[in-house]
Amino acid sequence: MSDPQLTSAVIPILQRACSHLYKWTQIVIFLKKLAIFKENLPAMREHKVVAALMALVPNSAEAVLVTSLRLLYNLSFDRGCREAPRSAAGSGQQY
Repeated sequence: MSDPQLTSAVIPILQRACSHLYKWTQIVIFLKKLAIFKENLPAMREHKVVAALMALVPNSAEAVLVTSLRLLYNLSFDRGCREAPRSAAGSGQQY
């Protein structure tokens, strides 16, 4: 399951404001499964999935919070994803 076009299609869904926490949980779980494959990581960096996940971290729904933190942990093993918040802080962008 290493199709970068699929990754590019799923990430905008995560960035939309969604009222159903169940949908957010399912999207983050699916992105976590996609993050296992190296071929999907450039698309995740390109669409700034770390920024979208960091917006979900202070969340009252435990399932969304835990799944988002697990995906952030998995992405932290990729140098580009790990340095994304640091480089954005240096350029003045906010997460």
